[in-house]
Amino acid sequence: KDLGIIYGVTYDNSHLYVIAKTYEENAKRKILSSGLTIWINPNGKKKKDIGVKYPIAQGAFGNGNREPSLNKGELNKVMLQGYFSDDLQIVQKSDLKIDLDVMIKLDTLQDLLYEFKVPLALLKQKSKSDLEKITIGFELNETERPTQGNRTADGGGGGHGSGTSRGGGASRSGGRPS
Repeated sequence: KDLGIIYGVTYDNSHLYVIAKTYEENAKRKILSSGLTIWINPNGKKKKDIGVKYPIAQGAFGNGNREPSLNKGELNKVMLQGYFSDDLQIVQKSDLKIDLDVMIKLDTLQDLLYEFKVPLALLKQKSKSDLEKITIGFELNETERPTQGNRTADGGGGGHGSGTSRGGGASRSGGRPS
């Protein structure tokens, strides 16, 4: 499923970098309200192996506004899965003991930019050919709304899915998920 995300992946001697961008309002709304999960599989498989969800706070729009905005107070936590254990871990970004970073911002055109940096040592890659095997995937998280019986609290029908997009191997050039 096309999530409306354009991205590029690159690396240097110490880190893997993912930069993603979307201008689609629906994708921006989902990312800001419920987060975007980046999945990395160092072995080139489609399995969701290592994940980082950011932001994890609900409602980063602030004041119920339907226009995208960033409340910096809600952007200080990150959810990790598969780094140190299979359990989900919610960590303050300032408390991370590793050189992993993720940030989100709106550019001058109000396109959403998402930047992610992870140490290669965490991915256990030993050579450049190992880096070429890495697969990257994106998952838009859905906002969970209170339910009343089979219907959501706002009167609409329930049953929201999530989209996932899998990318190819890491390279010096970008790609667009298919």
